Amino acid sequence: MPEPTPAEKIRSLCDQISDLYETIEPSAPVASYGGSEGGGGSHAPKAPMTDTMVIARDNLKQTLVSWALLIAEEGLHAYTGKDDTTAIAAWIYGYADWMFRHPAFEDFIAEVEDAIADIHQELNRHIDDRRFCGWHNDRAVYARHDQVSVIVDGQLYTPKQGQDRLKAGIADVDLTAKECALVLTQVHGIKISAKQILKLLEVDNRNRATGTLGEYEGLHPVGRKGPGPKAPLLFRFEEVLTRVQHSGCRSGQKAS
Repeated sequence: MPEPTPAEKIRSLCDQISDLYETIEPSAPVASYGGSEGGGGSHAPKAPMTDTMVIARDNLKQTLVSWALLIAEEGLHAYTGKDDTTAIAAWIYGYADWMFRHPAFEDFIAEVEDAIADIHQELNRHIDDRRFCGWHNDRAVYARHDQVSVIVDGQLYTPKQGQDRLKAGIADVDLTAKECALVLTQVHGIKISAKQILKLLEVDNRNRATGTLGEYEGLHPVGRKGPGPKAPLLFRFEEVLTRVQHSGCRSGQKAS
């Protein structure tokens, strides 16, 4: 696989920031989920918002701001985005071809990589401080482990009961292989990786090509999560669940 170009390195970092903020930014209401969009319930962060996380987030934003200012001032490009981290990263993404020619290009890469690593380190420290419950309004929902009750569609449940209620609503949701693996592992108790799910697709494609599997049997992607040929494939979760149960595939086992 060829080495990414300098401009591709910049774009990749900006994409990582967007994905990272989906993990640490508030999502659907945790104290009251299952209702309508914009309904009641206090928004809780998907990951614990510790003092260290706040500092790490602010450091990443300030790092991006400093480089955006450099691009704006030296490249004579007016900043047109919002005052938030993902918007700044998206703006820098658009000037990757300018940035990689700048003498400070390597400093940019090093500083942004370090800032991202600080957030990952804090995320990994608290990865067990939340429980994945399901999907609400097309976003992942988490409950804190110390949370004793949640509200789903106006009814009070324990987090485990709320998770069971949301489980039924996941079947017809389109998810990436990584998201499918998360649901299978934490909701259905089937430990499997995204790589194994993609391997099942590879096996099914090969079997369809040789005629040992019917055209409409096995896994079929339903699209991609985002534009471009490199965007992650999307699968109907119910189809993935059925395929995994049929194969008996588990983490550490070979897909078949």
